Amino acid sequence: MEGVTSHPMITYSLLESLHNEEFRHLYVSAQIRELIAAQIRAMREARGWSQDDLGEKAGMAQGRVSKLEDPDYSGLTLKTLKRIGEALDVALLVEYVPF
Repeated sequence: MEGVTSHPMITYSLLESLHNEEFRHLYVSAQIRELIAAQIRAMREARGWSQDDLGEKAGMAQGRVSKLEDPDYSGLTLKTLKRIGEALDVALLVEYVPF
């Protein structure tokens, strides 16, 4: 485990908590939501688009885009993420990786 705990994003406490299967699944779920929300917002803003602009390009309402940019929103679907990816002209990659 040497070197793992020196990573600024991983504390020893977190590393210990990840041994618990339920915690691991909840943690990964939260990380996915946070990462997706941040990516959508960053890519939208990098293009100088409003939420309305992205919504129009993706065929959805501004309120839906707002929800997708909220890390607490848990209603993400692959279909919606693909629509956002197409509107932003980026690829969506999904993969399973071992803990």
